[in-house]
Amino acid sequence: MSKTYIPAHYHTPLNVYEMQRAIEFIKSNFQVNLSNALNLRRVSAPLFVEENSGLNDNLNGVERPVSFDIPDVGHNAQVVQSLAKWKRLALKRYEFNVGKGLFTDMNAIRRDEELDNLHSVYVDQWDWERVITPEARTLFTLHQAVTDIVSCICDTQLTVRGKYPQLCDTPLLHRRVTFVTAQELEDLYPDLTPKQRENAFTKKHGTVFIQGIGAIINIILDPIMIFGLLGCPAMGVRGAAYATIIGQLVAAVLGIVLNQKHNTDVRVNLKKIRFNFPLIGEIYSIGFPSILMTAIGSVTTYLMNQILLAFSTTASAVYGVYFKLNSFFFMPLFGLNNAVVPIVAYNYGARNRGRIHQAIRTSTITAVTIMLLGWAAFFFLPVPLLRLFDASEAMIAIGIPAFRITSFTFPLAAVSIVCSSVFQALGKSMYSMLVSLGRQLIVLIPVAYLFSLTGVLQDVWLAFPIAEVVCLVSSLFFLKKVLHRLDDFPQ
Repeated sequence: MSKTYIPAHYHTPLNVYEMQRAIEFIKSNFQVNLSNALNLRRVSAPLFVEENSGLNDNLNGVERPVSFDIPDVGHNAQVVQSLAKWKRLALKRYEFNVGKGLFTDMNAIRRDEELDNLHSVYVDQWDWERVITPEARTLFTLHQAVTDIVSCICDTQLTVRGKYPQLCDTPLLHRRVTFVTAQELEDLYPDLTPKQRENAFTKKHGTVFIQGIGAIINIILDPIMIFGLLGCPAMGVRGAAYATIIGQLVAAVLGIVLNQKHNTDVRVNLKKIRFNFPLIGEIYSIGFPSILMTAIGSVTTYLMNQILLAFSTTASAVYGVYFKLNSFFFMPLFGLNNAVVPIVAYNYGARNRGRIHQAIRTSTITAVTIMLLGWAAFFFLPVPLLRLFDASEAMIAIGIPAFRITSFTFPLAAVSIVCSSVFQALGKSMYSMLVSLGRQLIVLIPVAYLFSLTGVLQDVWLAFPIAEVVCLVSSLFFLKKVLHRLDDFPQ
């Protein structure tokens, strides 16, 4: 049943004739902008293809194409539903070079479409495809293309508003694009449906691009498995969990397939794989702390969101932005961690105590220096940092004290991360796990919850420096223990 909704007393700002002229103007203007931005040339698309050509996409596997026979050629034809396959064939047939592409105005009939204010049986949409090298198939390329397309749309809107002042009541689109994965949306809004998450995030950030193959599958399966659609039993929250797992599995399989197809340097031969259970056990004995630490991080994020959502969704959004931004300073530290581990491990095997101490000292100085820069940025520049995410005034009001209070954890965390790398290098990764467990689940979450009972949001942020102090003290305690093992090493 159609979900199309027309508000009472609605009237168009233009009469029917002028509306058609405006539509023509929009399409003409946009195609020029699009072709210039992406280096595209217009190619006429087919209205139908042979049934057995394999060019008509099956979409979601449920929608049925409109078919008809052509007696003169003795074949059945299908009205196109999607041009994804045809575009790639056209690029080859028309000999498009790398960096160039095509666009077309696709017209289609989708008889099984669920009708609403955005979806129609008749489809009229722009389609494009460009030739790129395998090396260019990166997130950067994707983000650049999305940004260019959004700019084309925004430029078209400004041109249309200049020609048709009657349309100026329409809000201006946000030119800045916020990129997010479906998993990140789920982490931010765990209690909302996929559509509600999109609406909530878009309301705050304007123009949003959701990425991730596994995430797309997750979005499709979520309503099916949560509400029991298409013959699937209604599983509620369990359904959301199952959908997430399936999405991740599909993404993993797709990654393997694409790697096998395009990666010529590494080939995986399943026939040659042999399980060495003693070795697997040894690997897991070393890796278990890291596995548990990763799981702890997810649990901590969920629980902190629950605490902050008790105040407002804006507080939770600030928490999400905080983690996005602090990664600019924490990621170099994790890279430093990867460098310190083999150096310390090698010199431990060589019984070179002096080089071990030198590595610890140098990495600590480097890490603290990096994190002092992070502290300065978060303490003195909270507003510009929040503006990067098109933050509202409410987000800024919450974010300023949040960023300044949590910034004091940065130099403390630097020392703890260096200690963690030393624990791993000396075969004491269990210490890293205990420190992380204590910091997040034993200190951070309980303290944040207790402080939230005061009803003052600012108090919750104090849990972060408190937890980091505990983490630092415990890290130094364990560091002293492991360094005692070096006492019998030569100077």
